[in-house]
Amino acid sequence: MFVHGDLHPRHVLSSGSRITGIIDWADCGAASPWLDLARMDLGSPQTMLDAYFPHGIPADAPAHLANHRLLYLLLALIWEYECGGDWLHERVPGIESALATT
Repeated sequence: MFVHGDLHPRHVLSSGSRITGIIDWADCGAASPWLDLARMDLGSPQTMLDAYFPHGIPADAPAHLANHRLLYLLLALIWEYECGGDWLHERVPGIESALATT
């Protein structure tokens, strides 16, 4: 499936509650849509899952989300390391949280 690859609120344009566009497609490609969902999960996974699955959340959705959130956080550490940065201290709480729910 074709995904954005770096989907987060700063890349989503909106007017009120209506999404009007999505920008910055530099990281797009073939991947699991769960990666985009995990990237958008900003502390309220239930709200995000309710919006994505309006007819009922599949039983395995929370596990998929948690696993892909962990994957995203680990990939972000690799990307940051390759760019010479140090975001480890920022990523540790998210990694610990993702590990606790997987």
